[in-house]
Amino acid sequence: MKVMKNESGYTLLAVLLIIVVIGFITPPLMNNVLSSSLQNDKTEEQVQLENLTDMGKNFFRNQVSEEIAEIGLETNYTLDEIKNTLTPINDSKPITLSSEKGNQQFQVGYESIYQDGENIIIEYVSRAIVNGSILEEKEEYYLKFKQIGDEIENQPPPSEEEPSDPGPVEPAEPSEGLNCLKAYTKNGTIKMSGKDHCILRGAFVIPEDLKLSGQAKVEVYGSIVFGGKIDITGSPSGYLNIEGSAQFQNNVTVKGNGKIDIQGDGVFVRQPSRKGNGSIKINGQEYKK
Repeated sequence: MKVMKNESGYTLLAVLLIIVVIGFITPPLMNNVLSSSLQNDKTEEQVQLENLTDMGKNFFRNQVSEEIAEIGLETNYTLDEIKNTLTPINDSKPITLSSEKGNQQFQVGYESIYQDGENIIIEYVSRAIVNGSILEEKEEYYLKFKQIGDEIENQPPPSEEEPSDPGPVEPAEPSEGLNCLKAYTKNGTIKMSGKDHCILRGAFVIPEDLKLSGQAKVEVYGSIVFGGKIDITGSPSGYLNIEGSAQFQNNVTVKGNGKIDIQGDGVFVRQPSRKGNGSIKINGQEYKK
């Protein structure tokens, strides 16, 4: 007589044992995965905060250099004139930068301005905001106060000799700073043509529309945000060149042989338009979305 062995009970026991083991192992693994993901997001957020505070500091330094410190680190502005030119941190408007992970903002302005002997000291704050997290950094900007009369007293007496022949006139060098762009600004639009050439170094926010034609060039070494429309219609010698980071928050049109060349990070909030031989390159590659 054959004895039939029923193994179904052992199989059920093995399945239950496997389920229990998996139940014990899964939560720690999931916790580790989630913790690692959150840690990566936190690290990336911290990097973004630090980059934004640096951008704010560069933005403030450029503003002081362009509007107040006309000769190096010297100024003939009084304390009241400086306070009227700059914006207090609590009154400054945040500058928003769009990204794939939401809006990022930086805010910058002075906290106090006072004079110590010949030095004017501007204490300012650069504040970064990313996903509700805030990072603030404070710095001091030193200026030497120079009265207007000092320049006249230090000038040498005029020479009585006949003026010498200056020789052939050298071609004009490209101008640097925001004042260069302001010279071409009319009715909210920066219009550059021919061989107009401007160079920007640092961090900038340009709210005006920008139109380049002919061989006009704008070179940026640092970071820049364009709030207005960009229209580039030029020859291969005319272009917008950026070495750093750039964000375009409005319509961008590149026509003819116009060119935008970005060596760094480029963000287009709206899809740019290219016509004819118009080219948009980021790190040597034609831009594609």
